[in-house]
Amino acid sequence: MGDAGKLGLERMNDTLPAILQTLNSLQASITGQNGRSAVDQTEALKQLSSLRQLLETKAKSSKDHENPAREDFNLRNKHLQKKIEKKEPDFLYHLGLVVSLNSQTVQVFRDIKYVCVGGTPSRMFEFAVVCLGALKIQVPAGMGVTDLCGGHARYVMYKAGPVLTVSHGMGNPSLSIMMHEILKLLHYARAERGVKFIRIGTCGGVGVPLGTTVITEKVYNGLFQPYFTQYILGKQVQRPAILDAGVSRDLMHYAAKSEMNIPVVSGNTLCANDFYEEQARIDGAFCEFNTDEQKDFLQKCYHAYGIRNFEMESLAFSAMCHLAGVKAAVVCVTLMNRLESDQVDPEVEAHLEEWQRRPQRIVAELIKQEMANDGATVSLSDGLRPNPGRTCSRTGSMIPSVHSTLDPILDHDRAQATSVASGAGAGTFRPVDPAAVANCSSADVVLK
Repeated sequence: MGDAGKLGLERMNDTLPAILQTLNSLQASITGQNGRSAVDQTEALKQLSSLRQLLETKAKSSKDHENPAREDFNLRNKHLQKKIEKKEPDFLYHLGLVVSLNSQTVQVFRDIKYVCVGGTPSRMFEFAVVCLGALKIQVPAGMGVTDLCGGHARYVMYKAGPVLTVSHGMGNPSLSIMMHEILKLLHYARAERGVKFIRIGTCGGVGVPLGTTVITEKVYNGLFQPYFTQYILGKQVQRPAILDAGVSRDLMHYAAKSEMNIPVVSGNTLCANDFYEEQARIDGAFCEFNTDEQKDFLQKCYHAYGIRNFEMESLAFSAMCHLAGVKAAVVCVTLMNRLESDQVDPEVEAHLEEWQRRPQRIVAELIKQEMANDGATVSLSDGLRPNPGRTCSRTGSMIPSVHSTLDPILDHDRAQATSVASGAGAGTFRPVDPAAVANCSSADVVLK
């Protein structure tokens, strides 16, 4: 075999550019007048064909690596799988939804890439609006986001493109209920396995200035243990409370940018099951320790364990995300410095609105940049139509809002839920026109 043929054989395992260079060399040899014999030409052509096949294989492999096959989110509860196999609906009671695999309701959640949770309904509404702007989602004038829980469930839930924002109330128990049902919702929707969960909230700072945003590294319970403790079937179960270091690092990267102008630190968080005594407050209805003991405890938190804030949800949040196999992070803004005070100073109210936006801005920046880096496009997958709106609790002004075209489907499911609940909460679900359900398209934008 000629030199070109040998060159091709020697470079079969090279990188894509190297194979392409070899291919070009062979083509030049075959088309040139180099005095090659008929045998050499035949061998070279065979080698050329082989190299072309290898080039196609390498190119496909490279493309698959850049755009890996989508992996669906999946929970490991065998009882959920049995329910799916029997095609039984699942009543997500506290979200006010009845869902099943591949139902119209869950399909609208299939594109969710981020689940952002926070304590109050108003902050989750505001963050959904922030995400609309950050992702440049074009919404017709006078329209916005609407509560997909229908306004009569325990929690509120808004969707802004690939971002789901959900309220969780106060404390680990309230958050855990929401997490169970949101995780099941994503399971039925077959959302992407890489979905990220981020808790956005407020907290009490420990040794940091008021208004500082704390990005959590580790979460501790009141015994300085990184576990979420539950009592299941008469037994104590401890689950590791682990957050994703990569997501936290990325959040810190965007938060530290000069244009953000946000005071931010990374540190550990103590998650308490109580607002008063477990957080070493002396101003509750009961207090069985003195101020010296309080001071010693707070100093121990700061110096021995690197704790920079107290809050009440991150243990359940981090443990449940870790158990479900999803990446999670916690970003909270401080409203007080616990080394100085137990209570929120009334003067904080003047800064509260701007401070609460700080974690939102950081998380929105992360989402915006990651979506841009992935080359992802965002659209209003569930469509919008106007409704009268709601009144802002802070200003008293009317806020334009919308129902999505998903609403008739959700209303239909909630009507079913009334019977599923065996009378519990009967009459709380709005009636629905079956024709509206039949004619509803999840891609339509309906303007009245």
